[in-house]
Order: sequence, then structure tokens, then C-alpha cells
Amino acid sequence: MVSMGPAHLIGGTPRENSQDAVKKGRIAFGIRNKGGGNKLNEAKVKKIKKRLSAGDSLMKLAKQFKVSKKMILYIKQGKKWKHVNGGEIK
Repeated sequence: MVSMGPAHLIGGTPRENSQDAVKKGRIAFGIRNKGGGNKLNEAKVKKIKKRLSAGDSLMKLAKQFKVSKKMILYIKQGKKWKHVNGGEIK
């Protein structure tokens, strides 16, 4: 049984709390598809960029890759996943 009593709480700033959560593996990031984290990885983003350059719609890609239309737009605009090279986007 896990104790959730106040004796286990440690004070800190929001930044310190975030750093502690990362250090203890309590933050989901990377290519974790279950329980949070990214739904995309570099291979999927390359496919998205190629499909965007071929003229596929934002909505079509969002549905196929199970992400928001806004995420596809951000990929297209270079606001997200800009480090991943793909096709030339129109």
C-alpha cells in the first residue's frame, strides 16, 4: 500500500517540482503512446510532411494519425517537429 500522507510531501517551486517529476520518471514524453506522451514519432511526421506536400488536407491527416488538426497545421508551419525533414510543404 502506498502512503499519501503529508510526511511524503516536499515543498518546492513549480520548476523544482517539474524537475523532480522528470528525475523520478513521472512525466510522459518521447514516443509513449499509452497513458500520455506523444502520439507521433519522427517516422510518422516524415509521412505527414510528405502527404502535406502532396496536397492532403489537414483534417484527413489529423484523423488518420489521431491528432488534432491544429497539430498538423503546426507541423506544416514548422512550429512543431521542425527538426524532422520531410517533403517541401506548399
